[in-house]
Amino acid sequence: MNLEIGQLRERNARLREENSKLRMRLNQERQHVASEGMDGGHGELEVGLCKDLIREKEKQATILALHDELTRLNRQCAVYADALEEARGNFVEVKRLYGELNNLLDHFNGPKHP
Repeated sequence: MNLEIGQLRERNARLREENSKLRMRLNQERQHVASEGMDGGHGELEVGLCKDLIREKEKQATILALHDELTRLNRQCAVYADALEEARGNFVEVKRLYGELNNLLDHFNGPKHP
């Protein structure tokens, strides 16, 4: 039983390490995507020029409002995605702790030998 628990703990530690690496990679990719879109790079400069041209033709163009709304929603979705990832990590940790607690309770509440 102790050997099995030890093996599960080792596997759990490896999975946590792998999960940590994947989270770091995900955060790096998110930062990369965010920086491409928001740092005034080529794409953002092009969008700005297009918006200026549209404003010259029609100051209250619907497309401008839609673009602003989509940009705002994109930022909001990124915040929600981060919160969801954190909640998922917390859920996994709570699930692991409940599993360990159940194993301990089963061990201590098992049949008593006189």
